[in-house]
Amino acid sequence: MPEDVFFSHYHFTPREKEVLLLYIQGYSRKEIAKRLGISENTVKVHLSSIYNEVGVSNREDFFKVLKEYQVTQVGYHSFLFSVLSSLIKGDDGVRELST
Repeated sequence: MPEDVFFSHYHFTPREKEVLLLYIQGYSRKEIAKRLGISENTVKVHLSSIYNEVGVSNREDFFKVLKEYQVTQVGYHSFLFSVLSSLIKGDDGVRELST
């Protein structure tokens, strides 16, 4: 998950931030739409706006920018912790490690 510095660097609307947080957690457009009570097309529009604000054209490039930002702004150790955390949570990024 990006730090608050990331969100203050870019000018996302509150709804774009909600969409982005779910998107980063691995939810599909359909799942995001259902969780937020909006249409899939609206989610697509928000993601396009986010990509434009960040200066990328697709998901892969967005995550590269996010990774680079995380490493340069909050440090490499924080980046490694976030990767480890996502691996522990599982493929969808929302499950917790079971004991």
